Amino acid sequence: MAIADFDWKIIEADLRKAATEILFRHPDPKPSAASLVHDAWLELARSDKWDAASENHLKALAVRVMRHKMLDGARKFYSQKRGNGAIHEELDLTRHEASEDGPEAILRVNEALQKLQREDERAATVFEYYHYGGFNQKEIAESLGISETTVRADLRVAKAFLKSILGPGD
Repeated sequence: MAIADFDWKIIEADLRKAATEILFRHPDPKPSAASLVHDAWLELARSDKWDAASENHLKALAVRVMRHKMLDGARKFYSQKRGNGAIHEELDLTRHEASEDGPEAILRVNEALQKLQREDERAATVFEYYHYGGFNQKEIAESLGISETTVRADLRVAKAFLKSILGPGD
């Protein structure tokens, strides 16, 4: 089903909740929840590459777009703060400190999520829907066509994997 075929008014409230959750987890600088939701909706609606099978699937796609918009903002902030284009060493995730904040922390978490995705794509998707999208376990199960037991197991795997990379602070 094309993105434009969905009723925006029905979905917007849920996406604002998800955007608020994403923004809460990410320090400044950040846009408003409304701006993040509208930007994600526009990106989804303007592109031919996005199709959604259900409202939950559309919400999941929007959450992914919103998270990536936050990552892009963090990368831009980080590059300006650190020399804008200068050659940098890669982030060493093993030296993660729970007390660090800011765009650097966002990038560390994204690096860890990318590693998890390479190891276990479904667990990474489940974690993304749960942590960033505010989906409950039943909604995740319905969106991915898996059981709630599998969702719980994937969440345990994802949390343990990310904790092993980031340490207990994130």
